[in-house]
Amino acid sequence: MLSITIHYAEHLTKNDELEELSSKVSKQLVKQLKDQGQLLVAAETTLLITDNKAIQELNAKFRKKAQATNILSFPSGEPYIAGQNYYLGDLVISLEYIIKEAEQQDKSLAAHFAHLLIHGILHLFDFTHDEAEHAAEMESLEIAILKELSIKNPYQ
Repeated sequence: MLSITIHYAEHLTKNDELEELSSKVSKQLVKQLKDQGQLLVAAETTLLITDNKAIQELNAKFRKKAQATNILSFPSGEPYIAGQNYYLGDLVISLEYIIKEAEQQDKSLAAHFAHLLIHGILHLFDFTHDEAEHAAEMESLEIAILKELSIKNPYQ
């Protein structure tokens, strides 16, 4: 099980479509990770949906990059303790940024949100894309999960 707790910046309203999609992403991600023998515990994460200004401030503070971005992942670094829920960490998505990106890439907001949510959660599970081999593994998993959600391959 993967529990995603969603919070919204004060000026944003709850989005039922994104909430439902987050639940579907969670279920498919868990299924894929279990099939690969990689999810051994119940896991939890928190997602903050915010705007460009807030994510830019976080990106500058924690990554020393003074620009907005689509998603940030903050792994908890907590040690795994057998038999206990594991807190993966936090995710932050700029809704403003991904709306613009989706339009530029001719994708639906739902498809783009799902892809980025999967991507961010995989980072919390220590997946990386810094080397070609790691990138191929991560992208393959993203594509498989998105396919189960009837969302086309974002890398084509």
